[in-house]
Amino acid sequence: MKKKSLVVYAILLIFLVFVAVKANVSAQKTDSLGMPIENDAPKMQWNIFKNMFNSDNIKEKHYEKDISTNVIANNTYKHKKAESEEFSVYPSVEDNTVVYKKMYKIYSNKKCALVNEEGVKVSKSVYDDFVDFDRKNGIYKSKLNGKTGLMNYNGKILIPAKFETIEYNPNSHFCIVKNHSYKGLYDIKKARAIAGTIYNDIIPFDSNNWKIIASKKVGVVHYRKGKLVLIKPKYTNIVMTDGYLKTFNGNKFGIINLESGDVVSEPKYDGVDLINVGDAFTKGTYIFKIKLEDRYGLIFYSQNSSLVIPPIYTQVVYFENDKLVKVVSNGNVQYLDEKGNIVTDKKKIGYE
Repeated sequence: MKKKSLVVYAILLIFLVFVAVKANVSAQKTDSLGMPIENDAPKMQWNIFKNMFNSDNIKEKHYEKDISTNVIANNTYKHKKAESEEFSVYPSVEDNTVVYKKMYKIYSNKKCALVNEEGVKVSKSVYDDFVDFDRKNGIYKSKLNGKTGLMNYNGKILIPAKFETIEYNPNSHFCIVKNHSYKGLYDIKKARAIAGTIYNDIIPFDSNNWKIIASKKVGVVHYRKGKLVLIKPKYTNIVMTDGYLKTFNGNKFGIINLESGDVVSEPKYDGVDLINVGDAFTKGTYIFKIKLEDRYGLIFYSQNSSLVIPPIYTQVVYFENDKLVKVVSNGNVQYLDEKGNIVTDKKKIGYE
């Protein structure tokens, strides 16, 4: 009699679970795009019933998320597979000027991989997450063990995921990375570290030059067309002006050639000024007026030669049209050409 009662109770329980599941399925809702919204209630009830007879845990399915945009063009989509992991592909989205590549992230064993529209897995399933970063250029932040890196839509690692923060200007292809209060510099176009993560601060002068600071001393990184020039931090300050670097140590000034890194003069003058700005850019010949106390001198500099005339003059004037420098000392007047040679031909001198 007891066995019959147990059978009746079991049949009644099965019937009640079936009715509850049927009711929830019929009440299933849809989202704004007309896609069905999954109802977890039937699954929960079925699992309760199944666990009465089977103690095995039900594994969670893989899921995907489109990280390139939250906008979906229309309802149409198609399923793709990447190593047996299913995900959905929606149409590419336009902003009237650019059609962005759409990328997806899929999870397996709580690790994340990056997948393209064709269903090709472009990264390993080792990351904790991917975050949309620069959609226009197809660059994504990779997250791993609390650190951040950058990866492009082809799966190329632009910056390894080992930094706390990444500062990026979308108008350039350089990033400042940071770890434990120290900063470094990366060229993400070439996936290359330009400056190691050893500096207290990195401040951009422009898109190709950065001031680097270490132990309260200042240097410069110059990087252009793949060529790297490093001025090690040893100055109290550096100012970039008229295509060259003016260096400071206390109240003294020096000069460094920005393109080559050549030290034209260590900081030992009270003043330094480039007096032939236009010709310096076009001809590569620089004429600096230097000052020490109340006297003036000259530095004639090019890639091939350098001439220093000590500060012995009371007056120095540059005449741009004639490319001559007038110097005055103890009432005596002389004229020098762009190489520092004394000009004696009066036909070339229209000021006498």
